[in-house]
Amino acid sequence: MDPIVTTASAQILEIAARTTVDSVTARVRRARADHDRDATIEQMDEIINDLQRDRADLVRLAQGLEEQFVSQRLTPTEIGFISEQIIPVFEDFADEDASETIEAVKKLLSVELLTIMQTIGFNYRQALGEPLTEIVRSQLLARLSAPAASATDAN
Repeated sequence: MDPIVTTASAQILEIAARTTVDSVTARVRRARADHDRDATIEQMDEIINDLQRDRADLVRLAQGLEEQFVSQRLTPTEIGFISEQIIPVFEDFADEDASETIEAVKKLLSVELLTIMQTIGFNYRQALGEPLTEIVRSQLLARLSAPAASATDAN
């Protein structure tokens, strides 16, 4: 799981445990047990402030999680674009004997399957985008370092 999501989830659980009805009720009882009116009011104010702070933290965490999930989600337009554009690229690079592979790729990259996979939580950006980015990065580095190595050999 993404470290940001894990951290936010842990913080939410911590706040939830701290703000259960039983927990707040126990704090209110302790505040009322002290029969000093001013001390009780002060403790009640503290409870209210803590609850307001916890609420603000929960809203912030929920917004952060929402941003995280939205950034991972492909829009229907992006899904359609992927489905329409990648198949011709595979067809261009595939051998003539690869018709079965092309058909399998077409099924895997259909709009319907892409949408279903994403709906059940598949993260295309992480599963496909990050490895492809790393492959391109390593290819670029290899190609850039080759001319530098040959220039060093020439000297």
